[in-house]
Amino acid sequence: MLETADVQLIEAFIPMTITNIHREYPNQIALRMTSDADLAPPRALTPVFYGCYDWHSAVHSHWQLIRAIRLMPEAVFVPDAIAALNQSLTEKNVSQEVAYLTARPGFERPYGLAWLLQLTAELWEWNTNQAELWLDLLAPLEEVAVEHLLVWLPKLTKPVRSGYHNQTAFSLGLIFDWSITVGATKVTQLIGD
Repeated sequence: MLETADVQLIEAFIPMTITNIHREYPNQIALRMTSDADLAPPRALTPVFYGCYDWHSAVHSHWQLIRAIRLMPEAVFVPDAIAALNQSLTEKNVSQEVAYLTARPGFERPYGLAWLLQLTAELWEWNTNQAELWLDLLAPLEEVAVEHLLVWLPKLTKPVRSGYHNQTAFSLGLIFDWSITVGATKVTQLIGD
């Protein structure tokens, strides 16, 4: 059960989050270009997670909306949050995200990929038709993220302690939680190793 102060805080943040997931600019793109085709507006490159300031913040904000809906299904913001998520989470948009991520194995690794897995973990834990629909849409993106992490994790010989997004402690914690939630024992073992 949420405390009144928690409910008020969540209700205060959600309208801003709904706006931000589709606010394209300002935007910081971490981009390794291989051709002219790599240069496009954020909404064209990553049409699900283009809002906010960067990709991982957009992923985190989508998670925040899903978490808020799951915790407060009767809240006033729920219809607007669902509409915003439905605008992002389409088969066409996810397909473009999959193509983008597939071509860039190091993109947003580990931090952004960890938040992507945390987002899907939230859906795995939420037993509703809506969650199942979004989870089905995101499954190919989740799969690519896991593939990239499975290649990277065995190469990681020591923790990264830089204190920035590439540091490993926080990200591996999110990935570990996802692995327990979905029963991904190979990932759980790699993190332990």
